[in-house]
Amino acid sequence: MARFPPRVTQQILVMAESRNDVVRRALGVSDMVDYHLELSCLKLRTGEWYWGVNHPKLVICGDAGLEIREASTLGLGVWVTEPTVINVFAACGYMVDEIKPQMARMVAGYPLAQKRVVRVLRIPRRFALEHVLVL
Repeated sequence: MARFPPRVTQQILVMAESRNDVVRRALGVSDMVDYHLELSCLKLRTGEWYWGVNHPKLVICGDAGLEIREASTLGLGVWVTEPTVINVFAACGYMVDEIKPQMARMVAGYPLAQKRVVRVLRIPRRFALEHVLVL
């Protein structure tokens, strides 16, 4: 069996693509971007916190892939409690483990931190460009 010099072997390995990379590129998901939403918080005189999503339409992970949905159809067209926001975001496929600390920072910084942009999802750049007016 022929042996290649170590440099040649390293170059071949660096240039080789994994099967996963090839499949992701073929599906158009190799180039991903962050999708962000703006959240608002409101503290009532009773001490209760309510949350709002400042976007009329949202990108969600649906049964058939990514979809654009009206926030109102998800129950987010009005001020809602934190558990509601977290549960709806989880159902939408959002990264709630990253969103919860952001919400806690908003509460800690209130009233100066009434609004915050949070990363909620990674989406293919192609999808983002096709729906740029909605985002």
